[in-house]
Amino acid sequence: AIRTAHEAVRVDTGTPLFMRAPGEATGSIVLESAIDEAAFACGIDPLEFRLKNYAEVEPTTGKPFSSKALRQCYARAAELGTATFPAIMFQGNARAVIRADGKGVMETGAHDMGQGAWTALAQISADSLGLDFDQLTFRSGSSDLPDAGIAGGSGHTATVGAAIHNAGAA
Repeated sequence: AIRTAHEAVRVDTGTPLFMRAPGEATGSIVLESAIDEAAFACGIDPLEFRLKNYAEVEPTTGKPFSSKALRQCYARAAELGTATFPAIMFQGNARAVIRADGKGVMETGAHDMGQGAWTALAQISADSLGLDFDQLTFRSGSSDLPDAGIAGGSGHTATVGAAIHNAGAA
């Protein structure tokens, strides 16, 4: 009953997603409140409810988390309180080169909107290559470099930083 077709064209624009604040904080408290209400409706302690629903792997892909210490946080928070904030990461890429003179080059298409991303990413680059900062050439902000993903959702430094780290380690 339906026939569709599409063609994809790569463009140098990021996918629009949510912006930092004002909704993030209120959205987090709403989620935590909903979890508390669900626990109350089930007659279960809110912490016990969270632990019963604890995800050992990423629910949509089944992949293990790269790092997760939420159980330990819950144990500590049981004494003090609790809160969550998402740590989003996107797909990002980088290219690393060590030159014959011992100096390094790190390249990634990341852009900087004034938040200091290039400074942080250059520092991660030098560290990942085991070089002093003055031994590094950091190239970024051009679409002919490896795709670094988007700067959004408070995940830019984590996304590109991980890509840089992996490129440097390789």
